[in-house]
Amino acid sequence: SMKYNQKNRRIHIGIWLFCALFSMVGILLFCGHTEKKASAADYDKLKQQIITAYQKYETSVNVKAYKLYNDTATGSKISSMFEEIMNETPYLFYNGRSFSKAIEADSNQILTIGLEYSNLYKKNGKVDVSKIEKVKKKIHAAILSGNRYVKKNMTDVEKAMVLHDYLIRKVNYSNDGVETECLTEAGALLKNKANCQGYALAYKMLLKKAGIESICLSSEDMDHMWNLVRINGKWYHVDLVWDDPVYPSDQSDREGVVLHQHFLLSDRAIKKTGHTGFVTGKATDKRYDKKYWRKCATTFWYQNNAFLYGTSQGIYTRKTLGSKPKQIKKANVSCLIRSKADTYYFIKDKKSIWLYQGKKNQYKKILTSKYPIEQLKYSGNRLKYKINKNDNLYIKYKRG
Repeated sequence: SMKYNQKNRRIHIGIWLFCALFSMVGILLFCGHTEKKASAADYDKLKQQIITAYQKYETSVNVKAYKLYNDTATGSKISSMFEEIMNETPYLFYNGRSFSKAIEADSNQILTIGLEYSNLYKKNGKVDVSKIEKVKKKIHAAILSGNRYVKKNMTDVEKAMVLHDYLIRKVNYSNDGVETECLTEAGALLKNKANCQGYALAYKMLLKKAGIESICLSSEDMDHMWNLVRINGKWYHVDLVWDDPVYPSDQSDREGVVLHQHFLLSDRAIKKTGHTGFVTGKATDKRYDKKYWRKCATTFWYQNNAFLYGTSQGIYTRKTLGSKPKQIKKANVSCLIRSKADTYYFIKDKKSIWLYQGKKNQYKKILTSKYPIEQLKYSGNRLKYKINKNDNLYIKYKRG
C-alpha cells in the first residue's frame, strides 16, 4: 500500500517593500540622528494601530509620533511586525501582503505607512468593503458550522480533537489559488484549500469560538506554520498539515484518512517528528506525547454520547477520550467515514468496504476489491473510493 507522505509546505510571507520618497536630498546628512528610538512598547502599539486601520479599511497610518527613521534596523522591525500581522491575525484575509513608506527627506523620518489590499478585494482601484463584509459573514458562518461538532459536555482536549478532525476532513492542502487565498482562513474555510498558514489561522479561529486559546507558530527553517494550543493552562503543539496526508505520486489528498501524530505534543516530541527552527519553551508538558490516538488514522466521531474510531486492530468506542476503550469489531480499519447520523463506511484489510449502523450495531459488506482500497469519501449519495493498482490510483464510485 502507499506510504503516507508529508506535504511540501510553504508560507509565502514575502513582503515587498517600496518606498514613496518625497526626495532623496539630505538623507546621508541626517542618517546619524540622535532622536529617541521607538521602544518595544511603541512597536506593540503601532502593530495594534495597523490592525485597527485594516479593520476600518484605511489605506495609510500616520506614524510620525513613533519617531521611526528609515534605517536598516527599523526597516527590519517593521517588516517583522507586518509578517506577524499578516500571518497571524484572523479576519485580515484581504490584506495585500505588502506596505509602503512615506519618508521626510530632511530628517529621514517615516511619516506614514501605506497599507496594501489584495486585488481580490478591490474594485476600480478602491477597497471593496462590501465584498469583504460578505466574505467575513461567510467565514463566521463556517466557524459556527465547524463548531457544531463541539458539545457542551466535552473537555478542551475533546473539543480540540473534533475541530482538528473536522478541518482535516474539510481542507485539501494547496499552495495554489488566486493570489493569496490559500494563505488565509478564507481559503481553508470557504474554498476548502489552504497551505499551512491557512490551516493554522482557521484552526485558531475555530478553537477561539470553542473557548480555547491558541497561537500560530512559524519556522523559517521549515518555511512552515502550525499551532500552539492551550489546554488546562498548558501549551501543546498541533500540526494539522502534517496530520493531513497526501499521496506521494501526485500530492492529492488522502480522503478519509486523518492522522493524530502531531496532536498535543510537547516541544521535545514535536522536534522528534522533524520540526525545527522554532523557539517557544512553552510546551513542556509531555502527558499526551504517547497517547493511543497517535496510532489512529481515522476521524474520532462523536455519536450517541461516545467517540467512535478505527485502528489497525478494530473499531472502538470510548465514553470520553480518557476512558477505557471498548472494541466493537475486530478488523484492520484504515478509513472510517460517516455518511449520515449513525451510519458509517469503513475499509477492512484494504480489500473490502463495509457499512456499519451504530445503534443497531449491524455490519454489512458492500464490496470487495482485487486491489488495495486507499480512501473513502461520501458525497451526494455516492461513495467515492480509490484503488491502488500497481502504484496507479483509480477513482471508483458506488451508490450509497
